[in-house]
Amino acid sequence: MTAKTLTSPIKAITWDFYKKGAIEAGYDWNSMSDEDKDAYINAKRQSMVQESKRRTAMEIEAEERRAKIERERKINSELMRFELVVPKRYLSAKISDFSEKNPVVAHILGGGSCLLTGLPGIGKTHLIWALVREMIMRGALVDDFLVINLQDLVCDIKENGGSNWARYTKSKYGKFKRLFIDEFDKTYGSLSDYTIISDLVSYRYDNLLSTVIAGNGETEVALDILGSAVFSRLTGRSDGGAYFPLKGEDRRK
Repeated sequence: MTAKTLTSPIKAITWDFYKKGAIEAGYDWNSMSDEDKDAYINAKRQSMVQESKRRTAMEIEAEERRAKIERERKINSELMRFELVVPKRYLSAKISDFSEKNPVVAHILGGGSCLLTGLPGIGKTHLIWALVREMIMRGALVDDFLVINLQDLVCDIKENGGSNWARYTKSKYGKFKRLFIDEFDKTYGSLSDYTIISDLVSYRYDNLLSTVIAGNGETEVALDILGSAVFSRLTGRSDGGAYFPLKGEDRRK
């Protein structure tokens, strides 16, 4: 029989290729009928297709393993950076310290802005650092976040912003994907403080950036220090905000 070319799912292969394979497998090619040869070739082709699929699956699995290892490497690297900036008291803070059904956890992990209020010691700051750790564990970068006390923020802007304080505020504090401002009740509540806070929150609100402000006290205290406009931008549910007046016992006792 003269050599002929067959079309394979893998590539064009000559008749001699199958002949060689049959002989290596122990078949007497010359004594095989054309029907037997066709049956052998079809079986060989199916086997090669299955092998190709198996190798493709193995390659995909290997790529997934490499991606997982790289993802874990990046997370571990970010966790090491996180440990350089988190206060030692909150180094071990984890989201598991709080109920999985806690609406604050779901809201902030989902990217929403909000206002957290409550009595001292119930775990507001602990919760903030636990949330930051959790987001890093899910692939976020340390550079995506900033956790800062409101008094420190206001002092920095007043001292370093000068006459261009508004531009300085947006440049430094408007770049973070998540901004956590703690202890809003520790500021003096002056007109300049209010102006700085309002300008920053408005800028982040307009640019769909998550802002979480937390502090001691009830609703009236927050309104007095932050103002109604800031309160509305943080808590308006139609705009992805929320207000969480937290309850609980003082953890420090």
